[in-house]
Amino acid sequence: MLKHPTLVDKDFKDLLNELNNLPWSHKKKFPNPKFRNLKDLLRDQDIKEGPGVYELFLKIENRFVPLLFGESKNALSRMNTLVLYDYGGVRSGRNNNEKRKDVSINLERCFYRFLSSDSKEDAVKVDNKFKKLNKIHFELFNKGYHIHHEIYGVKPNKYD
Repeated sequence: MLKHPTLVDKDFKDLLNELNNLPWSHKKKFPNPKFRNLKDLLRDQDIKEGPGVYELFLKIENRFVPLLFGESKNALSRMNTLVLYDYGGVRSGRNNNEKRKDVSINLERCFYRFLSSDSKEDAVKVDNKFKKLNKIHFELFNKGYHIHHEIYGVKPNKYD
């Protein structure tokens, strides 16, 4: 691990703080769509039709570890495609089977937060910040600095 904070480390923390200070919903348990339509379940949790950004987390030992994020001109419909059909999700033409598998097999510990946007363009701006955050995280990881342990409170595992 790097001993001294770097510019990339500072950029990561600043960007993470900027994203976390947006008016997100509270983190909520991702609903299990096995017995009821996922779109209805999300609508019941105050996710509205229209542009927005979502972020999914896994709850591990009382900590929330980021899993994935996305944006759409209709984020409710997009979130509806995050679960495999066999698990109660809807069929989709999107090529996101890996995301769908990750969410589906982790439904019991999957949580989300949601950010409504005024426009698709605003949602894309937030999504681009997440992409930049991931790029910085990847650069730090390749330098041997496992920032997710510090920032997200995740303990190192045998692969680190």
